[in-house]
Amino acid sequence: MRLVTFRRQGLEEIGAFVNEDRKIARLQVAHRLQAGHTSHHLGSMLAFLQGGLAARDTARAALEFALSRNPDGVLVERTEVEQLSPVPRPESIREFMVFEQHIINCLRKFEGHRSVSPEPPVV
Repeated sequence: MRLVTFRRQGLEEIGAFVNEDRKIARLQVAHRLQAGHTSHHLGSMLAFLQGGLAARDTARAALEFALSRNPDGVLVERTEVEQLSPVPRPESIREFMVFEQHIINCLRKFEGHRSVSPEPPVV
């Protein structure tokens, strides 16, 4: 299941690519049609990621429903939506290069067992 965040008719949703990535299954819409209510896990990509296995199972069931029943309005053409960043508003963004010890550890790992100077590389 390849997930995507997209905007359609001014609303942000998450979905799954289907039909060789030509279409997107609107997961929340499929879930609502199947279960009769919305799922917090399918409200955004961040909610999905935080939902763990329960979110994955909910999304998988919604996708299976969408593909087997093909209800109106659930599968949309990829060209009809605006694709967004996978996680449009992440809680944090971390840059590992600001941590000197992390750089040293990475160099040690990628250079095998050779000794790596504690001095950070000069760029």
